[in-house]
Amino acid sequence: MPTEQLEQLLQSLSSVYWNMDYYEFLQRTGFRDDPYALEKFKTFQQMYQLMTQFDSETLQKLLSA
Repeated sequence: MPTEQLEQLLQSLSSVYWNMDYYEFLQRTGFRDDPYALEKFKTFQQMYQLMTQFDSETLQKLLSA
């Protein structure tokens, strides 16, 4: 993945993570308000938090392998 695309992905994920609440998540995904959707929302939040544990250079190395 080119560096610019990775940076754009991380920036987009950051924006969504900080600005999207559960109800917007439901609207964007088409999920119903149920335990499955809540679990997926929490999984998205966890995914973002874990991805940001890596710096861009390390992620780039991992994705280019």
